[in-house]
Amino acid sequence: MAGPKRTSKGGRQPASRQAGPRARRDALLVPKAEVAERAMPVASDERDDTLAPAAHDGSAHASASTGSDVTPALAPAASGHVAVAARAPTPPPAPSHEVSRRDDSDEALDGAPVRHDRLQAAWGSIRSLSVESWLWIGVLALAALLRCWGLGDKPLHHDESMHAYFSLAFAQSAASYAYDPLLHGPFQFHAEGLMFSIIMTLQHIFAGRAIGNPWINDTTARFVPALFGLAIVALPYGLRRELGRTGALIAAFLLAVSPSFVYFSRFLREDIYFNFFIFAMVVCAVRYAHKRTLGWFVALTAATVLAYTTFEGIFLTLVIFLGFLGLLLIWELAHNAARAIPATLTEQQRLFFGRAGLIALAGALAGVAALIGLRTLNQIAIQITTNTAQSDQAVRRLEDNTVTVVLWVSILIALLVIASLVWQMLIEEHPAVAAEAGGADGGDQQLPSAPPLLAMTPTVARIDAAIHAPGRGIAAVRARLDPDRQPFLRLLTGISWTQWFIAFVVGWLLFAGLFWIFPGAFVSDGTVVRSFSDGFQRGIGRGIWQGLYYWLQQQHVARGGQPWYYYLLLIPLYEQLAVVFGLAGIVYSFLRPTRFRLFLVWWFIGSLVLYSWASEKMPWLAIHILLPLMLLAAIALDVVLKGCYALIQRLADRDFAALRAAPARPTGVALAGLLALFLLVPMLNGMLILSQRDAANGPQEMMVYVQTTQDVDHIMSYIAQADKTLYGGQHQISIGVGPGQEWPFYWYLRDYPNTRFQYQAGTKGAPPVDVMILDPGGQANGADAQGFLALHPTGYQTQRYRLRAWWDENYKPAPPPHPDANSQFIVYGVGLGNYLTYGSFPPAKGAHFDLATAAGRVWAWVWMRKPLGDVHGSTDFVTIVRDGMPRLPAPTPPQQ
Repeated sequence: MAGPKRTSKGGRQPASRQAGPRARRDALLVPKAEVAERAMPVASDERDDTLAPAAHDGSAHASASTGSDVTPALAPAASGHVAVAARAPTPPPAPSHEVSRRDDSDEALDGAPVRHDRLQAAWGSIRSLSVESWLWIGVLALAALLRCWGLGDKPLHHDESMHAYFSLAFAQSAASYAYDPLLHGPFQFHAEGLMFSIIMTLQHIFAGRAIGNPWINDTTARFVPALFGLAIVALPYGLRRELGRTGALIAAFLLAVSPSFVYFSRFLREDIYFNFFIFAMVVCAVRYAHKRTLGWFVALTAATVLAYTTFEGIFLTLVIFLGFLGLLLIWELAHNAARAIPATLTEQQRLFFGRAGLIALAGALAGVAALIGLRTLNQIAIQITTNTAQSDQAVRRLEDNTVTVVLWVSILIALLVIASLVWQMLIEEHPAVAAEAGGADGGDQQLPSAPPLLAMTPTVARIDAAIHAPGRGIAAVRARLDPDRQPFLRLLTGISWTQWFIAFVVGWLLFAGLFWIFPGAFVSDGTVVRSFSDGFQRGIGRGIWQGLYYWLQQQHVARGGQPWYYYLLLIPLYEQLAVVFGLAGIVYSFLRPTRFRLFLVWWFIGSLVLYSWASEKMPWLAIHILLPLMLLAAIALDVVLKGCYALIQRLADRDFAALRAAPARPTGVALAGLLALFLLVPMLNGMLILSQRDAANGPQEMMVYVQTTQDVDHIMSYIAQADKTLYGGQHQISIGVGPGQEWPFYWYLRDYPNTRFQYQAGTKGAPPVDVMILDPGGQANGADAQGFLALHPTGYQTQRYRLRAWWDENYKPAPPPHPDANSQFIVYGVGLGNYLTYGSFPPAKGAHFDLATAAGRVWAWVWMRKPLGDVHGSTDFVTIVRDGMPRLPAPTPPQQ
């Protein structure tokens, strides 16, 4: 029997004894408002709702509108908290044929042995999967096949070779890596380094006598991006409530077969990781808005921190996401502002003017702030580029001061949390340990609770009231919020301090762990990390400021020099289905708005504008614009698919009267379905060509940016064969790599110890080597093929190859009459209209844009890859070997 109820000296009512010590302890950490939410059952995932619905905020209407078999029991607890004990429903009686419950020894309770067939149980689980589950498995299997088949067929791109090389060095020695914003965030090097460590461990176990690291190659280097690309396809599963079950499956299919997503899932850059993390941020935020659980909140924080540690694009993403949340906040605060408007107007009129006034005020303030901010950033960027040394010193001081502040703030937060927990331990009663009685009824007996360690005197009560005042104030504000009209505000005010603190700890540990620099590492400013504490100081400071500092430096560099319409040309060339139905999804989202749909529209438009505004425009950044567009396309295709299904059902039922009564809708649905199938075909065709058939064909693919050619693979095969002929395959062949040819050969020649980089081939004192890889000409001191052949005109065989090739860029604007010396366009073009109409070489006179001709040329490229421009752009290298060596392979000609 439970002990008698007692009231402490401070007048506090003890918590229910039936809740038990653990339930009571949890009640001490959970605010009253949150407990009421946790008691509410979870709403069905089949409903499309807003980002922050009121179904779980503990309101009366939510309880009435949500069905569940769980009945929450709320027991009053001490200090204004509530203990929760959910009464589970009585389970139905087990069928007579069910096997009795077994213990760990596989015996029934009566001691008789029980046989079970685990394979049969597994088969039963497989057979019980729903059609939807099998469709998800099929989509994920298709995505895995497209991402992993022939993963190493294409040689590593320049950037890929750098990421792979430094990740392998980090796997072999942790002191070899320090965060450098030139190579973007540290996450990819930790993830790739971990994968390389696993592979090298397996190689040591199963192929310990291998020379070098043969298991580390182009295929295994791309395992991590392929896995993240597959994970992106799975993420729409978490949005089935918002997209609908069919819509989520369509989104997964679109991501699985998208040319852009398939290609960059097979590409060793940080963009696919970053895309996964920002998508995970959205999924975790939406799921937390519905569930209000600690796990989703911590996952949201972790995804945000990992996105920050991956790519500097997080600054643009945060502008987009926080901008929408700011508008959402203004939209809900308008209900309070409407109360200040004269009551002579109707409620709807007051609400309209309240929203309009707040949005106009916020827009004006945001515009002024943006104008001032952009001017300030521009001035800072100019200051950085003109006074780089002084700027570096100023940023170094800023890093040190920031780390000091962050450490003291973290310590203060930790002390406040510890003090709060200790205070609760002192003033709360402590349940006694339950003593089991072996009576016939099997009941438990509990001793009375022990009195609090600190008596509730008036002084203690005032201190306790002051400690709990912020929480009570937030709870009072939350109680005045309308659960129907202000769900987002209720969501924000309902986050408990325990959730904030645990999320802070997890985020801080992830940030520190990824940016921490090991002793002995060289930092990009030329210094060496001396100790673990120095590595912490340097790593955290650089992690906070160097990404932004580098981004500001690059704004005036404008790497790539692409025009503002770059993505408007690139994306439609590959993603026809996503573009057409994504735009239809935008229209549908305005006609049938929910907060999530409007967020997707805001996300897509914001991404398109900001990434088009940013000075650096590259094809791998297109997937960040495409992601919300894919989800919008899934919304539109969901409507089309359901309409087609209903139309087929009516045709099967011969319900022609209903079709004749309203012919426009079924006709529109049928045409939309045919259009979707028509657009899917070139999209699939482009995906297969881009990633499978001609994966390294840079001149033919705009999505392929300055790609390493197959000639590099041919030369590496030649070197391996020559080493086998001369040295028995012991990797002892000597190789000289001249200036300008370092990448990707640092990666490809990593297992050949007799390789000399920066090889001065044109000097008489250069040591002889078996194979030379040199720049064709133009290097200082004759350190190129031209300089070497001037000294050695005979006795060697030479061959010129393409190192990197690229898509023709004459779509750039034509040069003005008086070009600006500071223009972002390093190379001008012939103009977009002339490029689409004539290609790289329009006529000198009378050139003009012709829509029919341009459409025909684009059509020929989409289906037959007939080039739109010149295909001969490349950076070359020359291979030189002495006479008597095996004959060099012929170069691969550009594909026409």
